[in-house]
Amino acid sequence: MPEPDRLALMFSTLCFLGAFAAAASRVVAAAYRATWPHHALMALGFLGQCWVLLNRGRELGRCPITQPWELLLFISWGVVLMYWVVGPAYRVSLMGIITAPLVWLFQVVALILQGTMPPRPGDGILAARPKIDPWLEWHATVSLLAYAAFALAASAGILFLFQNRQLKSGRPHRLIFNLPPLHNLGRGLLGLLHAGFALLSVGILSAYLMETRPGTLKLAASWAVWAAYLAILFHQWRQGWPQRRLAEVAALVFLLPLGTLWIVSQH
Repeated sequence: MPEPDRLALMFSTLCFLGAFAAAASRVVAAAYRATWPHHALMALGFLGQCWVLLNRGRELGRCPITQPWELLLFISWGVVLMYWVVGPAYRVSLMGIITAPLVWLFQVVALILQGTMPPRPGDGILAARPKIDPWLEWHATVSLLAYAAFALAASAGILFLFQNRQLKSGRPHRLIFNLPPLHNLGRGLLGLLHAGFALLSVGILSAYLMETRPGTLKLAASWAVWAAYLAILFHQWRQGWPQRRLAEVAALVFLLPLGTLWIVSQH
């Protein structure tokens, strides 16, 4: 990675750490709504992500998800994108208390991986450009956005379970009452599951339009993740999950896409 891009990624990572600190300070101050420093830091971090991904994509001539650190950065970008969409839609004003530390962690790991991986032969602006299949790029993009939605849903589920346990303990910490209300958090979690499932469905269908169809293992992994989330949403449609149980399921089932992430990202 060129030094300006690495610096941009470091700057983005620090912005998300600052955004988490800003959101946490609002919780401590018993102020539910996020303020402009939090939004500004989230926006700056997002712009840093865009800078690195655009430059890396221009350098590779394709969607920049060819190495593990790129994969983590792309999913982090997708998580922040989902944050901008889902947070306001479900009145979860402090959803950054979930998003910012998750993205910060992913990008710290990405920076560590990028620093320890030697450049691959053929990388660089002067490298020969392979023929790009637009369906392959579309498939990769929307599938990873789906995984980002599932990651944010799992994080929301963990926060929901933590709050719920505190409230039922009989002696909850006072800061619990300053976090997003459980009802809003549960609705946001369900919205993320729906968004992730829709995106993954589009991603799988587009795989069958590619010039070279993905391997059997990759398709099987994608269909397994799709079937798991279909089962969750079908049960929600037929009978409805209690919000606590839905949070548990969202957090637990995310282990499946997390475990198959590198398999389904392969071209």
